[in-house]
Amino acid sequence: MRPGDLIIEIDGQEIETIEEFRTVLDAVEKDQVLRLLIQRRDSLFYTTIKAE
Repeated sequence: MRPGDLIIEIDGQEIETIEEFRTVLDAVEKDQVLRLLIQRRDSLFYTTIKAE
């Protein structure tokens, strides 16, 4: 992640508000691997992260 990146989806769930982001993160378990769809400028790409 870089400054200015936007999280569009987490594990296929569209994220449009900070509340949706928090709701998804509240359900994440330790060591769970999440697939993120990121928008960086005009590009979209997927990346994975592991929850701590």
